[in-house]
Amino acid sequence: MHRMSRRTFLARSAAAAAALGLAACARDHRPDDRQRLDEARWRALEAAQDRLLPSSPGAPGARDVRATAYLDAALAEADTPAAVRARIRDGADRLDALAREHGAPDFAALQPEARDAVLAEFFDTPEGDRWFDAVMPFTLEALLGDPVHGGNPDGIAWDWLGHRPGWPRPAETRA
Repeated sequence: MHRMSRRTFLARSAAAAAALGLAACARDHRPDDRQRLDEARWRALEAAQDRLLPSSPGAPGARDVRATAYLDAALAEADTPAAVRARIRDGADRLDALAREHGAPDFAALQPEARDAVLAEFFDTPEGDRWFDAVMPFTLEALLGDPVHGGNPDGIAWDWLGHRPGWPRPAETRA
Protein backbone atom coordinates (compact mmCIF):
# COMPACT_ATOMS: atom_id res chain seq x y z
CA MET A 1 0.00 0.00 0.00
CA HIS A 2 1.30 3.44 -0.92
CA ARG A 3 1.35 5.86 2.01
CA MET A 4 1.66 9.53 1.26
CA SER A 5 4.12 11.36 3.48
CA ARG A 6 3.05 14.53 5.28
CA ARG A 7 5.59 16.48 3.22
CA THR A 8 4.16 15.12 -0.04
CA PHE A 9 0.61 15.81 1.14
CA LEU A 10 1.43 19.40 2.04
CA ALA A 11 3.39 20.01 -1.16
CA ARG A 12 0.61 18.60 -3.35
CA SER A 13 -2.08 20.47 -1.43
CA ALA A 14 -0.17 23.75 -1.64
CA ALA A 15 0.41 23.32 -5.36
CA ALA A 16 -3.23 22.48 -6.01
CA ALA A 17 -4.42 25.36 -3.84
CA ALA A 18 -2.15 27.77 -5.65
CA ALA A 19 -3.40 26.53 -9.00
CA LEU A 20 -6.99 27.13 -8.01
CA GLY A 21 -6.33 30.45 -6.36
CA LEU A 22 -7.42 29.11 -2.95
CA ALA A 23 -9.37 31.77 -1.09
CA ALA A 24 -8.91 34.35 -3.84
CA CYS A 25 -11.32 32.30 -5.91
CA ALA A 26 -14.47 34.39 -6.21
CA ARG A 27 -17.07 31.64 -6.06
CA ASP A 28 -20.49 32.21 -4.61
CA HIS A 29 -21.37 29.08 -2.63
CA ARG A 30 -24.55 28.55 -0.72
CA PRO A 31 -23.96 25.70 1.73
CA ASP A 32 -27.51 24.38 1.76
CA ASP A 33 -28.10 24.25 -2.00
CA ARG A 34 -27.33 20.94 -3.67
CA GLN A 35 -26.56 21.72 -7.24
CA ARG A 36 -24.62 18.89 -8.87
CA LEU A 37 -24.34 15.91 -6.54
CA ASP A 38 -26.99 13.27 -6.09
CA GLU A 39 -27.55 11.78 -2.63
CA ALA A 40 -25.20 8.79 -3.09
CA ARG A 41 -22.30 10.88 -4.33
CA TRP A 42 -22.89 13.51 -1.64
CA ARG A 43 -22.68 10.81 1.05
CA ALA A 44 -19.52 9.29 -0.42
CA LEU A 45 -17.78 12.64 -0.80
CA GLU A 46 -18.84 13.82 2.64
CA ALA A 47 -17.49 10.62 4.22
CA ALA A 48 -14.24 10.87 2.22
CA GLN A 49 -13.68 14.55 3.03
CA ASP A 50 -14.35 13.76 6.68
CA ARG A 51 -11.45 11.29 6.61
CA LEU A 52 -9.19 13.63 4.61
CA LEU A 53 -9.82 16.56 6.95
CA PRO A 54 -11.16 15.13 10.22
CA SER A 55 -12.32 17.22 13.13
CA SER A 56 -10.38 17.04 16.35
CA PRO A 57 -10.89 18.72 19.71
CA GLY A 58 -10.72 22.44 19.06
CA ALA A 59 -9.94 22.03 15.35
CA PRO A 60 -12.61 22.15 12.63
CA GLY A 61 -12.83 19.42 10.04
CA ALA A 62 -14.51 19.02 6.67
CA ARG A 63 -18.01 18.69 8.12
CA ASP A 64 -17.51 21.74 10.32
CA VAL A 65 -16.51 23.93 7.35
CA ARG A 66 -19.23 22.48 5.07
CA ALA A 67 -16.66 21.15 2.62
CA THR A 68 -19.11 18.94 0.72
CA ALA A 69 -21.59 21.77 0.19
CA TYR A 70 -18.70 23.95 -0.95
CA LEU A 71 -17.52 21.25 -3.36
CA ASP A 72 -21.04 20.72 -4.68
CA ALA A 73 -21.43 24.45 -5.35
CA ALA A 74 -18.02 24.57 -7.03
CA LEU A 75 -19.09 21.78 -9.38
CA ALA A 76 -22.03 23.97 -10.42
CA GLU A 77 -19.75 26.85 -11.41
CA ALA A 78 -19.29 27.41 -15.14
CA ASP A 79 -15.52 27.82 -14.72
CA THR A 80 -15.07 24.37 -13.14
CA PRO A 81 -13.77 22.19 -15.98
CA ALA A 82 -16.01 19.34 -17.09
CA ALA A 83 -13.08 16.95 -16.62
CA VAL A 84 -12.82 17.94 -12.94
CA ARG A 85 -16.57 17.44 -12.47
CA ALA A 86 -16.38 14.00 -14.06
CA ARG A 87 -13.29 13.02 -12.07
CA ILE A 88 -14.95 13.93 -8.77
CA ARG A 89 -18.24 12.19 -9.61
CA ASP A 90 -16.47 9.09 -10.94
CA GLY A 91 -14.27 8.97 -7.85
CA ALA A 92 -17.29 9.03 -5.56
CA ASP A 93 -18.78 6.16 -7.57
CA ARG A 94 -15.48 4.24 -7.33
CA LEU A 95 -15.36 4.69 -3.55
CA ASP A 96 -18.84 3.19 -3.30
CA ALA A 97 -17.82 0.31 -5.59
CA LEU A 98 -14.72 -0.41 -3.49
CA ALA A 99 -16.85 -0.33 -0.34
CA ARG A 100 -19.20 -2.91 -1.86
CA GLU A 101 -16.14 -5.12 -2.59
CA HIS A 102 -15.45 -4.88 1.16
CA GLY A 103 -19.03 -5.95 2.00
CA ALA A 104 -20.57 -2.55 2.75
CA PRO A 105 -23.56 -1.07 0.90
CA ASP A 106 -21.60 2.13 0.20
CA PHE A 107 -18.53 4.09 1.31
CA ALA A 108 -20.40 6.16 3.89
CA ALA A 109 -21.61 2.98 5.63
CA LEU A 110 -18.04 1.92 6.45
CA GLN A 111 -16.50 2.49 9.85
CA PRO A 112 -13.74 5.15 9.90
CA GLU A 113 -10.87 2.63 9.85
CA ALA A 114 -12.44 0.78 6.93
CA ARG A 115 -12.91 4.10 5.10
CA ASP A 116 -9.20 4.77 5.56
CA ALA A 117 -8.37 1.35 4.09
CA VAL A 118 -10.63 1.94 1.06
CA LEU A 119 -9.19 5.42 0.55
CA ALA A 120 -5.65 4.02 0.72
CA GLU A 121 -6.57 1.35 -1.83
CA PHE A 122 -8.11 3.97 -4.10
CA PHE A 123 -5.17 6.38 -3.72
CA ASP A 124 -2.86 3.58 -4.82
CA THR A 125 -4.30 3.89 -8.34
CA PRO A 126 -3.74 6.63 -10.93
CA GLU A 127 -7.49 7.31 -10.88
CA GLY A 128 -7.45 7.74 -7.10
CA ASP A 129 -4.37 9.93 -7.24
CA ARG A 130 -6.07 12.26 -9.76
CA TRP A 131 -9.28 12.23 -7.71
CA PHE A 132 -7.37 13.35 -4.61
CA ASP A 133 -5.76 16.15 -6.64
CA ALA A 134 -9.25 17.29 -7.69
CA VAL A 135 -11.04 17.04 -4.32
CA MET A 136 -8.42 18.26 -1.87
CA PRO A 137 -8.09 21.85 -3.17
CA PHE A 138 -11.84 22.39 -2.80
CA THR A 139 -11.68 20.91 0.70
CA LEU A 140 -8.89 23.31 1.64
CA GLU A 141 -10.75 26.24 0.07
CA ALA A 142 -13.74 25.40 2.28
CA LEU A 143 -11.43 25.36 5.30
CA LEU A 144 -9.38 28.47 4.60
CA GLY A 145 -11.53 30.66 2.39
CA ASP A 146 -13.63 33.64 3.32
CA PRO A 147 -17.01 32.57 4.72
CA VAL A 148 -18.76 34.64 2.07
CA HIS A 149 -17.87 31.88 -0.41
CA GLY A 150 -19.79 29.19 1.49
CA GLY A 151 -17.18 27.37 3.57
CA ASN A 152 -15.53 28.21 6.88
CA PRO A 153 -18.82 29.34 8.51
CA ASP A 154 -18.39 32.28 10.84
CA GLY A 155 -14.64 32.03 10.23
CA ILE A 156 -14.29 28.99 12.52
CA ALA A 157 -11.10 27.84 10.82
CA TRP A 158 -9.68 31.36 10.98
CA ASP A 159 -10.40 31.47 14.71
CA TRP A 160 -8.69 28.10 15.11
CA LEU A 161 -5.64 29.36 13.20
CA GLY A 162 -5.65 32.75 14.91
CA HIS A 163 -6.04 34.41 11.51
CA ARG A 164 -7.53 37.86 11.14
CA PRO A 165 -8.61 38.62 7.58
CA GLY A 166 -7.39 41.67 5.75
CA TRP A 167 -9.56 44.37 4.30
CA PRO A 168 -11.43 44.79 2.12
CA ARG A 169 -13.17 41.47 2.47
CA PRO A 170 -15.16 40.07 -0.47
CA ALA A 171 -18.74 41.21 -0.76
CA GLU A 172 -21.53 38.70 -0.79
CA THR A 173 -22.88 38.55 -4.31
CA ARG A 174 -26.04 36.53 -3.84
CA ALA A 175 -28.96 37.08 -1.47
